[in-house]
Amino acid sequence: MSIYIKIIISALAVSLLGLITISCEKSTLTYNSINKQGIPVTEEDSIEEPSRKDEMRVNFIGNMNEFSATTDYQAIPENRYVTVYAYEYGGDFVKDVKYYTKEAGTLTPVDQAMYLISSLSYSLYGAGVDEKNYAVPVFTYGTFSDLEYNTDYIWADIINISPTLLTNNYSLLFRHRCTQVVVVLYIQDSIEIKQFSNMQITPSVISDIDWNLYYGYIGPSTSINQTKQSLSFTQINDTSYMGTFIMPPLKVSESTDLSVTFDVSLVINSVTYSKTYEGVLPVVNNYLQADTAYHYKMRLREDTVLFDNVRVQDWVKSVDGTPIIPDIYNITEGDNDSSAAD
Repeated sequence: MSIYIKIIISALAVSLLGLITISCEKSTLTYNSINKQGIPVTEEDSIEEPSRKDEMRVNFIGNMNEFSATTDYQAIPENRYVTVYAYEYGGDFVKDVKYYTKEAGTLTPVDQAMYLISSLSYSLYGAGVDEKNYAVPVFTYGTFSDLEYNTDYIWADIINISPTLLTNNYSLLFRHRCTQVVVVLYIQDSIEIKQFSNMQITPSVISDIDWNLYYGYIGPSTSINQTKQSLSFTQINDTSYMGTFIMPPLKVSESTDLSVTFDVSLVINSVTYSKTYEGVLPVVNNYLQADTAYHYKMRLREDTVLFDNVRVQDWVKSVDGTPIIPDIYNITEGDNDSSAAD
């Protein structure tokens, strides 16, 4: 699971008055800069000059890879914010620049672009959230502590670069810093579901961990929060549902299960019942790792819900809080006894 960003550094960009043409793998995109209010400005208004003659402007393009080797690189979606922090290599903080994807695959400076001195070496760290219009986390002394559940924190680094005319292409590989739990529920025993609601999970504890900018790590957490949190869920078809949840990585010392519950109004033998089901999700090898999506397959029967299996699959994306159903789960009614989710 990664987001792949190419950095193009060109001294010639200083004379382009803020108009940037970026060459992606699949297309060429042109855009202007954006002011502090996030409003695009005209080419004539976006004049920038370096503070010294040996500074070079750093520009960004971005591609995404959603874990699987079978998934092609994709442009970073529109309306995402990322901050890139520059440090002297092995030394002090230099500057940070906030970027916004006005168009998919392009990163436009929200204010001024980044200029780096060509004779020095730098380490760059990128941090943001893969969610529409989500505010960029603000790090204090390299740490961010106000973490939230169901937030897809992303991070990248590149160490010891020295921008010159001969080395003008750099890559940032972005990674999901949290763990994603995906619950796929198949209905059995000829149960008719009238209403499905209130899907919740006992996740890893989030209050006692933080995000380190220099190493990219969040946590891991070492315990489970017994206060249940809501999953984002959607109906796949008449006989299956899918829920997703993003949480900090979890590493425990002994065999442990997460708990998942949901409320169902169902019809059995022409009689309508309202029931709350509870199932268990084993912590794989006592460790749910960052940058990993764990897909748990479960089966709902008349009296119980049973854990079937768990596999590492692609990170499931969402649109406005609703999970996008992966193709492997778009199965027809009657296929829920197959190995489609195995």
